[in-house]
Amino acid sequence: MNTFVGALLEFQKLDSLYGIASAMANIALLYQLHGKNIEARAQYEQALSIFDDLENQAGITQTLTNLGLICQEEQEWEQAHDHFEQALAGYRELGDVHGEAIALVNLARLCALRGDAARAESFASDARALSEARGFDDQLARLEGFEAMVADRECAARRSDDEQ
Repeated sequence: MNTFVGALLEFQKLDSLYGIASAMANIALLYQLHGKNIEARAQYEQALSIFDDLENQAGITQTLTNLGLICQEEQEWEQAHDHFEQALAGYRELGDVHGEAIALVNLARLCALRGDAARAESFASDARALSEARGFDDQLARLEGFEAMVADRECAARRSDDEQ
């Protein structure tokens, strides 16, 4: 953390907006990894504002993805969905196919968590096709985890129906 705070201070001295936004995003990620979502969100939102002012689509898109993950964790479903949809559009605009696959997996997981199986499967299918075509093994592994989560939820729902 101290390294990124030091970098932030240096970028502030240099008046490097891109450097400031990048350092804030890195600090936010550290907060996020330590479960400090309030602090992470504040840093991400500041970084997002700067990336937006700079019209830095890559920075905007990555920050939206991370904000979506925080919102998902906090069960702020609509906000998470909006962030993931905006990130998907940003990755497509950039031509970042790997980012697109990440966004599709994120949307699939979010829809599954919300109980929207049809949309979850649609996003997962798109993510799988893209990941298989491009060899994105990391996203295929995430999809396997998603599919296991969906199967567990379906089993639990059937058990609940059987008990009633």
